Amino acid sequence: DTDDQKKDRTRLEEEELSNIQFPKSIPRSSIIANKSYTDREKAHKLWEKYIAVGSDYEINISSRLRNQLSGRFESPSGIMRAISSIAVGRTNNMNIKRKETDSDLPFLFDKCCIELLRLLRYSLSRWRSKP
Repeated sequence: DTDDQKKDRTRLEEEELSNIQFPKSIPRSSIIANKSYTDREKAHKLWEKYIAVGSDYEINISSRLRNQLSGRFESPSGIMRAISSIAVGRTNNMNIKRKETDSDLPFLFDKCCIELLRLLRYSLSRWRSKP
């Protein structure tokens, strides 16, 4: 794929993600619904529950994405911070990305959702192709 094709596919996946409408009967996340947590605490708890290596509900995402997110949530001296710094070709004393602001938090896990939808789409196409 060319870079333009990848960008187009990513844009389409992001549009698809924004168009998902869930039924009202779906249970609310206890993390998201908890008003006593700040947005940053909610993001950290979501990372602990779904993305951290070995978490109870660990989702299937690329190691590159997992390392990027882990680098943001683990302590700067943690081993995952060093691994994610190496993974993006930077030294440990440099910022991996600009520091997130509260306005970035709602979009922090969008790439995880896109990867999960892509995997589900592959499974669906295999299921549909079987007689």
